[in-house]
Amino acid sequence: MDIAIVTGASSSLGLAISRRLIQLGFRVYGLGGDYKDCDLQNVNFRPVSCDLADPAAIEVACRNIINKEKGIYLLVNNAKYFGQAPFEQMQLADIERIMRINLLCPLILMRVLAESLKSLQGYLIQIGAPYAESSIGGAAGAASAGGLKWMGEMLFNEYRSSGVRVCHLSPEPNRARDARIRFRKGGRPEATIDPEAIAQAVEQILQSPYGNVVTEMVIRPLRIDEPDLEPVRKIPYPDPQPIPYTIPREMVEAEEQLEEEEWKEKQQKRKLRKNRKSTDETSESDQEKPELEKPVPVGETTDAKAEPAAPAQPQTRRKSRRKPKPPRVTVGFHHRQPDKTVPEMAAAKEPVPEQAAVKKTARKTAITADGKPASDKDNKQDTAGAAKKATRQPRKKVPAKKAAKKAAANTTAKKATRKRTRKASPETGTEKKND
Repeated sequence: MDIAIVTGASSSLGLAISRRLIQLGFRVYGLGGDYKDCDLQNVNFRPVSCDLADPAAIEVACRNIINKEKGIYLLVNNAKYFGQAPFEQMQLADIERIMRINLLCPLILMRVLAESLKSLQGYLIQIGAPYAESSIGGAAGAASAGGLKWMGEMLFNEYRSSGVRVCHLSPEPNRARDARIRFRKGGRPEATIDPEAIAQAVEQILQSPYGNVVTEMVIRPLRIDEPDLEPVRKIPYPDPQPIPYTIPREMVEAEEQLEEEEWKEKQQKRKLRKNRKSTDETSESDQEKPELEKPVPVGETTDAKAEPAAPAQPQTRRKSRRKPKPPRVTVGFHHRQPDKTVPEMAAAKEPVPEQAAVKKTARKTAITADGKPASDKDNKQDTAGAAKKATRQPRKKVPAKKAAKKAAANTTAKKATRKRTRKASPETGTEKKND
């Protein structure tokens, strides 16, 4: 943070300059004056009250600030004293005080702060009159104003090589606080200089981006006196109506472009769906529907015995039909027992087992035990026995529990019959009684 010293910062121009410097990021030390009624209350504004007519007090206060902040970047010599009596009626004390505050105080401050301004390449801004005719305070005020201006010229020529910038700012005349000025009704003052204009000029000098230096700046009012004129009459124009809010063209174009892109995407999706449906329908029609008969041209006849059209292929999506089950063959106990009265029909119904029996008997009767072929009688007997075996029905299967019960009953019955019907043995010749 840069450090600035402003003399006479309690009111008027010094107060406006201090506020503007605080806004620019400076820490401002207000030197001299009475700050009891000061309106500026800020952390970066630090008032230092001392008598600017006392050179020793000025030097001590300036040394304390340098020791505390280790460097000063800006010095603004703003404090002025002109007295109230005309030059012929001035006391020696008043003349001495004018010269001490207006000229001697800037000389002492510049002597103490010269090294710091050189090291930081700072600024020296002095506020005074540009000419003797525009000075305030008579001959004493003109003498101090002329000395201040020529002092700045000499300092600039001496310290310009080290980077110190010196500027003489001249408001002409400065009557912002004069209560005798009459202002026009409904108009702004044109014969005075606003303190904010001086503060703005200081800001412009500090923020100049170029390597050049503004060595002198004069600010003058438009008029010398405020005339007693009536305010300018307003022409009865209709009141301006508020401008309706309109959406910028760029936003409208962006929305239209988005809508077009969305519409194109929807169209593409619809086309894809239609293509898929058409492909599916064509595939189904090819699989399910038979080919239609071509129209016969006039004058031609169709053959009645034309070849039928090829059957359509089954659908790929539908499940394949189940194959037909093979017919059941009557085997074993599922076959119904043939009637005894019609032996021919029974033989016709079961041709398979007779043929098997014949084949087996033919194989058996090929060779006898003596190595001779068997006779016709033997062969006939064997074929008859095989036929009987083939015609026999298989026994019905009995569950395991029933079979076990029957076996147990049979064994008990056999034991009982044995005990009853047992005859006497050859040794004893007597019957054994039942238990």
